Amino acid sequence: MPRCPNCSTRLVRLAPQRGIADRLLGLLTIYPNCCQLCGHRFLRFRGRFRSLPKRDYHRVPVYFPTWYRSVFRKDDRDGLQGTMVNLSIGGCHIKGHLRIPKGSRIRLQFEVSDDRAPLTVEEAIVHSNPNNGIGLRFTKIGPLEKRRLAQIIRERLAHRWIMRLRPTGPPSSPPPPPDSKVPPGFRGYPRSLN
Repeated sequence: MPRCPNCSTRLVRLAPQRGIADRLLGLLTIYPNCCQLCGHRFLRFRGRFRSLPKRDYHRVPVYFPTWYRSVFRKDDRDGLQGTMVNLSIGGCHIKGHLRIPKGSRIRLQFEVSDDRAPLTVEEAIVHSNPNNGIGLRFTKIGPLEKRRLAQIIRERLAHRWIMRLRPTGPPSSPPPPPDSKVPPGFRGYPRSLN
């Protein structure tokens, strides 16, 4: 598995080709890759033909309360509220009730947990506006906030990989004998601790 030359993480994935140079290098099985934490794009020889994704970044499912407003407004009183449902280092999707035109520039804050300060993205551009929300591409985010965002994504991706690598669980326990009383919520014999 490749490592990012910028931050040394292994959370790297194939990226879409951009331009004629990427397409020509693709004929030699040299493909663009993108780090999921720092956003660095780099080329890597793969040795065989691959189908490429449509996005640079993998979006992780989240459920964060979010507040957003136009970057041109200085007061937060007229902000809108929604729920962030997926997140990547380069953008997110927010479910909400109001449609915002494509190309609009907004500022957003989202709350990751009760014990942490909200994370602020100084500027994001609306690149899609389906009926149930807006898709955003982050264009301006401070270095401290970008590190916090990378940490959130690292935690979510690590959890996802752990769940994927985790064994499917112990073999199912045998059903209880018909005359035994099983309390509600239990499905069989308790497993021994030995």
